[in-house]
Amino acid sequence: MRRARARACEELPHRNRWGRGAAARLPPTNRGVEITSCADGELLLEFSIHELTGTSRLTVDEVIGTLAEFGLPVDEQKYGSRIYRRRWSGEFGVTVQSENKMGSDEVHIRIPGEACDFLGLVSVLSLGTLLNLKVTRLDAAVDGCPFTPAHLFEARTRGLTRTHAREESWFKNDEGSTFYLGSFKSDVLLRCYDRRGLTRCELQLRRGHAQEFLAGLMSRDVTEFPALFLGALRSHVDFVDPGACENISRAPLLPFWRAFVGMFERVKIAPARVAPVLEKYLTQARKYGAMFHVYASLLARSGRPLAYVLGELYTHGAEHLKPHHHRLLARGWAVA
Repeated sequence: MRRARARACEELPHRNRWGRGAAARLPPTNRGVEITSCADGELLLEFSIHELTGTSRLTVDEVIGTLAEFGLPVDEQKYGSRIYRRRWSGEFGVTVQSENKMGSDEVHIRIPGEACDFLGLVSVLSLGTLLNLKVTRLDAAVDGCPFTPAHLFEARTRGLTRTHAREESWFKNDEGSTFYLGSFKSDVLLRCYDRRGLTRCELQLRRGHAQEFLAGLMSRDVTEFPALFLGALRSHVDFVDPGACENISRAPLLPFWRAFVGMFERVKIAPARVAPVLEKYLTQARKYGAMFHVYASLLARSGRPLAYVLGELYTHGAEHLKPHHHRLLARGWAVA
């Protein structure tokens, strides 16, 4: 276990700083690392990761062995799941799945909140490195926020937000309250709740956003974690005074929000667009290639040549072009 963690620490830039005995930079708790949000140093927050899910190209035996070295042994279950034929589970809800029914040889791994709390921030990042994890979900959070979920919900209902999110929801019971901003199926979801006493702001990131955020953590010193998290949070939402400026993009932050995130710039964690427009349309054409093959083959048997079929489809498409298609053609778009 110690050898595995040592190997992972060598690959993380900020580990070396901790290894030199800089006690002030050591995580003061097992779960995360405390950070100062405000310029005056009065607001202390605790940053941590509460979910890490993804796939690995390692063999399932290598994955299980690595988890065991970190104190997370798993046992094989009798049945698999909807997508995977084999499944392992362990304490804290850790699961491993393999033999994808769709043919992929990747191993699926889920490290939920309780397991992340057990490991602590350093070990969670180290484990992700050792597993060479392609992240599909990552939940990052800060505890000790200077507001309540009700405060955010009220500001949202009054239209005091600058965000692309269109959905919000609110829940309250005997344990506390929770405010959500964003769709549960989207790549970014803000979850704010006070069920554990202190207010926690949590970003639930999926797919490319999760991978980009993890890459951002791995490339930064621990002292830069707050800038990444709070910058990503600002990219999802800012609480502003829209009445103070005609252009909402320039509206000033509300005082409570400025005190919380005002010293941090927005950080874009959306994955870079790698496929040019033509590649996107080519992908769609390939998707329906089998259907076109059957259609053309049936018509060919009736004596209609392939050139006629292609011409017919081309004419049909020209008659159904939409405004955005004409704009693409006018720009002369092509493969980058």
